Amino acid sequence: MHRNSCQSHVFLPQEVKGYQRKLWKTCLCHFVCLLTLGLPLVLFHWKPHLEIYAKCTPCPLHQADWVLIRAGRVPISISPAVA
Repeated sequence: MHRNSCQSHVFLPQEVKGYQRKLWKTCLCHFVCLLTLGLPLVLFHWKPHLEIYAKCTPCPLHQADWVLIRAGRVPISISPAVA
């Protein structure tokens, strides 16, 4: 039995987007957390990209507080932007 030495790799297109935190959205999110006894915090723990969507707005990368890297529709990395 002969094994093929070539391996096929599937590369998904990656999308990099910057997000800037907005004070009013952050305050609203904290208020909702208080009203719902922290339910959004549990959700944000398991789906951190939802916290970015809730507290931030899209912006150019050079203005970003957070950077979200997606492969297809799946977020694969979220990290604070470094100047």
